[in-house]
Formats: sequence, structure tokens, C-alpha cells
Amino acid sequence: GLQWIEMVTISHFLFKTLRKLIKVNIFCSLMGIPSPIVSWFKGNKKIPHDNKKYLYSSDGDNHFLKIRKANAHDSGIYTCRAINVVGETLCRYSLIYVASMNLSNVEGTETDSVKMICEVSKAEADVIWYKGDQELPEGGRYDQIVDGRKRILIIQDLKTDDAGEYHCKLSSSQTTGNLKINGNEIRHEGTSTTLSVMAREEYLLSRTLNPRMREPMLPLLVPPELQLTCLFLVCHQYVCFLFYFNLSNMYVYSMCLSEWLR
Repeated sequence: GLQWIEMVTISHFLFKTLRKLIKVNIFCSLMGIPSPIVSWFKGNKKIPHDNKKYLYSSDGDNHFLKIRKANAHDSGIYTCRAINVVGETLCRYSLIYVASMNLSNVEGTETDSVKMICEVSKAEADVIWYKGDQELPEGGRYDQIVDGRKRILIIQDLKTDDAGEYHCKLSSSQTTGNLKINGNEIRHEGTSTTLSVMAREEYLLSRTLNPRMREPMLPLLVPPELQLTCLFLVCHQYVCFLFYFNLSNMYVYSMCLSEWLR
């Protein structure tokens, strides 16, 4: 009678991204007296022999099913059926094609939040998020969300230390993206100020910029020919510029204030 049929291994089956179409070989090893006839099925549907997508082949007691250009649609249950006059034996194999899309490089600004999305081919696929080689915890500043086939990592209250490589890892593959953190530019804008300028008189404009100033800011002498209607302060790190706008003549005057913060 039929002695045995056994699915031994699967070769060239790797977790790949959907962009890479690969060849998959499934094979079973069997013996039978008399020699059994081998057929292959996907689900309940018999796979036709020698068509463009699937190809049967045999080498002694090993029987192969080759799937050309395998992709996510080829996931499913494959059955090798061996039958002779004595009876039949079945062996099934579940082929699960798990694929991930590459993470995009993203940018964020300090104190803001950023979102990274990893998309897998199967909604039930499990992923683990890493920064470098450190697994990211759930909770705190990290929100990990499952939305169908999307795996979303949200990082709240960004810090400069958050910059670097992030990995979305599946059981046999991973995809990587980089996070760049942009620093906040400090910008202070004064309220619009209207000054009446009397001819040949000096006007003193004083503002308290920061309580940590070493010395008070020097008084600013406003030229009498200027009709000041607006001023504002723009700061970057320890360098500040005070801008005067003469709206009537479209002049812009600036004064550089260096190292006013320590």
C-alpha cells in the first residue's frame, strides 16, 4: 500500500517586500507501492500542470511545485495529494507571504510630534519598533497603532535625541527609516509700536528682553528723520536683530545684539 507522504521542507521561501517578486519551490518527499500519482492544490482548487504560474517537477521521491513570481496573492493553503490503487495521503502547507513597505525618511521639529508608517501585506502580521538596536516601549511618548495593514509609530514631544534610524521589524525582515530633528528657532515679535517723532529730538526706547541679561540693553537713539511705525525682534540662539520699519520710505534698519543671553 501507500507507505507515506511527507512535506519535508520549503526552499527559497523568504520574506520579501512586495516590490520583489520571487520564485518559491515547495516540495514533498514520498514513497508508495505502487508509485502514487501526485497532484497539487491551492485551497480546494487543483493547480493545473505546466502553466505560466505553476510548474510541477519530480526528482526521484521528491516532488516539487514551483510558483513563479510569488507575491501576496499566492498566500494560502497548498496541498500535495498522493494517490494510488490502495488509497491516498494528503499533506498541507500554509504559505504566508509577509511583506513590508520601506519606511520613508521623516523630519520633525522639537516639541512637535511625528508619525512613521510601516505597511505589511497581512493585517495579522506582528511588528516590533526599534530605534537603533533598542526596542521602543509602548506608552509614554510612543504611541503604536495598528490600522489594518498599517503599523504606525507616533513620537510625541520630540527631542534632539530622537533623531536617528528607526526599524519596523517583522519575524524575518525589517525596514528602516531615518528621523531628522530640526531645532526650534526662537522668535520674539514686539507689538506694533507707534512713535511720534519730533524734529531734532532724541527718543529713548527701552525694552526688557530677558531677565537673565547681564546688563540692561543700551538705549536706542531714533533718528528724527525716521517715522517709526513698527519694530520687532528676531532671535536665533544668542544673536538678535532689532528691525525698524519706515513704512513711508520702505527703509529697513537693523541693529545686531550679540551675546545678550548667557
